[in-house]
Amino acid sequence: MSKASPEHAERLVVVGSDFTAGAQCAVTRAAVIAKSTHARLLLVNVVPESAAPPIAPLSGDWSAPATPASVLEGRAAVVARAKETERQIAEELGVAEVEAIVRTGRPHETLAQVAENRGARLLVLGVHAPLAPQESFFLGSTAERALRTGSTPVLLARREDATPYGRILVPVDLGDMSMAVLRLVAETFPDAAYDVVHFLPPATSKVVTAKERHDTFAASLAGLALGAGLSPARTRVRVFIGEPRGGILGEVRTRQPDLVAMATHARTGVARVLLGSVADYVIHAAGGVDVLVVPPVR
Repeated sequence: MSKASPEHAERLVVVGSDFTAGAQCAVTRAAVIAKSTHARLLLVNVVPESAAPPIAPLSGDWSAPATPASVLEGRAAVVARAKETERQIAEELGVAEVEAIVRTGRPHETLAQVAENRGARLLVLGVHAPLAPQESFFLGSTAERALRTGSTPVLLARREDATPYGRILVPVDLGDMSMAVLRLVAETFPDAAYDVVHFLPPATSKVVTAKERHDTFAASLAGLALGAGLSPARTRVRVFIGEPRGGILGEVRTRQPDLVAMATHARTGVARVLLGSVADYVIHAAGGVDVLVVPPVR
């Protein structure tokens, strides 16, 4: 099934929920987004086929010590806890339309499939304890594997507060996916301030001056941002000479954005392990910053 482009995607936000502290961040962030964009919110609880997950008591403290699902009668307890989460979100976070469902399967595949089948605009996932780089390349986390499995944009939520994003860093490469990233950001976070940046390799031609080259790309970038719907009054466009990975992290440290939004072109296989991806690097190196990654349409 092909994935709808962001501008045609349903006003639906899907969030993975497993009653852990990491999932709590994701649920809160997804609720904030759903409320601000008048979208429906779908909580998906995935029970692995091999073993039922632990279930944390939800009343008052979502991160309370977990109780084995087997003690609480397995799937039935998951369903009950999911419905309680649904009620809490509607009442405490003010989301008008919220639904919780329980599915059985491999978490990353199931989450990606539900989001894609429902035509969701966004899949929000929590980030648990980080893996070592070599483990991530070969095994990946549920969030990263869901990103590589489906075509729905994935927001990796780390921030624990419930305030809307104020400043968003958007690195683009002026390729085919740049417009998709900018449109998604404009439509999902319409009240934020945007830093749209592009990194150029060192010039190899002496015919065009460095300033002419810079100004040409800056104009293209400004036109792209305007065409995507970003407010000119709240958008700053900048072009740098340098390597993207280090440049993006430098901007993260300098600008301290609430969110980094970017596209990824790498998926799986030996090429990904050997060459990596700018998005992979930013996901791991950006520390406590949330990261929104838009994968290519499958």
